[in-house]
Amino acid sequence: MKSLKKIAVMSLPLVLILSACNGGENSDSSAIITSSTDIPDDTFVTSGYPPTTTSTSSIKKTGQTKSYDKNANEVTDNSLKDDGYYQKGKVPRYTRTSDMVTDELTGLVWQDDVGAKRTKKEWSKVETYCSDLTLGGYADWRVPTITELEGIVDYGTSYPAINTALFNNTGTDVYWSSTSHYDAGHKFIRHASGHEHDIQEVSNAWFVDFYDGSDSYGSKKSYFFIRCVRDEEQ
Repeated sequence: MKSLKKIAVMSLPLVLILSACNGGENSDSSAIITSSTDIPDDTFVTSGYPPTTTSTSSIKKTGQTKSYDKNANEVTDNSLKDDGYYQKGKVPRYTRTSDMVTDELTGLVWQDDVGAKRTKKEWSKVETYCSDLTLGGYADWRVPTITELEGIVDYGTSYPAINTALFNNTGTDVYWSSTSHYDAGHKFIRHASGHEHDIQEVSNAWFVDFYDGSDSYGSKKSYFFIRCVRDEEQ
């Protein structure tokens, strides 16, 4: 079993470029932005990371019960302080209804029909696939974020790294998330409405490999599995 991998989200300063405003007070000025909330309206931003989003995931036990070094060797002397040592968080709770699995801690409802084990698509097609999905009488399915997708990984098992007693349909392979991978220097623009979007094409997106639960990113042209999710139940 490999050690738990986590995405390191770094806090890097963002460079703000303000356009000349016909002699306005912000003309020819610049500032350093330390968080997405500091970005003024209608400005260009250069950043290595996407705008901050709010996750619905709760902090759960990862399922990892042993500690491993960087070479995947088990460490038994308690010298390595990872999830296998601390085992903190809430015990995951799921319920299965028909072809859906509900995460009782987050309220998220996951697709778990045969399509979740058989359907592969390139990244540009997964949003349409989920929005067109009707399952359990619901038609409001979407592509999960990388944080949400990592939230159903069970790091105490592998092949696949998920609770197969509840999730009956899981390919032991890569599953897409909706989260693009942004290289350093990627540019965004924020409008007066508060909406942010890319002004550069992004060629990679994050995924989870359910062979061992590891996460990484790959070309959006690749064909990977897709498991759709619904927002938390009210």
